[in-house]
Amino acid sequence: MTRSLDGTGLEIGQVVGITERAARKIIADLGEDGYIEWEKVGRRNRYRIDAHRPLQHLGERAVTVGEVLELL
Repeated sequence: MTRSLDGTGLEIGQVVGITERAARKIIADLGEDGYIEWEKVGRRNRYRIDAHRPLQHLGERAVTVGEVLELL
């Protein structure tokens, strides 16, 4: 399952309650690790999240990104 989100670094930062710079850094890190991909759509970005990808270092059981998103 892939989920999509549209927005700018500033908008994402405001929603999450962090600075635009911090949001962009997190997005870049997630992209480098293969959790998200993005494409430019006009002045905005469209982010695609790989919800089946397991998260690292969360205990005994593998937890996917999608399971975490379901909690939110």
